[in-house]
Amino acid sequence: MKMELLNKINNYKSELLIEQVFKISRIKHEHFNKNVEELSNLSNDYHTNMLRFKQTGQKIFLTNSRESKKEHDIKLSKLNNSIFKCTGIDFSHDNSDSECYRALINKFGLFKVIRVLFQNELKVIYRLTYQSQSKNENDEKRKVIADIYNEKLKNLGIESGITVFYELFKALHSNNELAFNFNNNRIRKGISEKHFELGKDFEDITHNLILNNYVFSDTTKDFEHYHGHYFYEIFVLKVTFSQAIEEVNRSV
Repeated sequence: MKMELLNKINNYKSELLIEQVFKISRIKHEHFNKNVEELSNLSNDYHTNMLRFKQTGQKIFLTNSRESKKEHDIKLSKLNNSIFKCTGIDFSHDNSDSECYRALINKFGLFKVIRVLFQNELKVIYRLTYQSQSKNENDEKRKVIADIYNEKLKNLGIESGITVFYELFKALHSNNELAFNFNNNRIRKGISEKHFELGKDFEDITHNLILNNYVFSDTTKDFEHYHGHYFYEIFVLKVTFSQAIEEVNRSV
């Protein structure tokens, strides 16, 4: 088991990519890209004709530029409406990541959004910590990481520790939303009850834990604590894994 792989997986980012939006909403890349290309061509036509009109004074170029702009605006409006119907996100104005996440969750639900965005990352953590029945040379390393990871989760207030992570990942992998919600709530409840003095709810408490930077300290150096501002449950699972990896790194 290579430490480079472990360090690569442990990081957390909540920056939403347009490809992820497409995957959640099942929009085809080709259709979107074709529309963007057509809009770009119409925009270029508009600017080219306006430049020629200014250079020559010929009204045909002004007419052509107006037609290009009109066609561009109509196509853009149709594309925005189509994407809004598919994603719940209004692309006619700038959106923050949080606004995009909120729109996607409102339309598709938390389970599907997390399943698309984070299942593959959690799958790697699962493979690096899960103890298989067949013995192999990596079992001892897995056990060390899993034991530390389990301890970190329990110290946060999640009584079942790594078991919750395993069950939550299995729920994502098997597309079992009911089991996911059950284990997700175990994470939220455990942390909320142990650190109740830090806020009014799970999000508020976890946000303050991040700001206080004592519970989530001693992570690997590239872990970006302040990107965990939306999917706090996933942040908790990844930050504690990062702490486990750092503890293993220091002992090597």
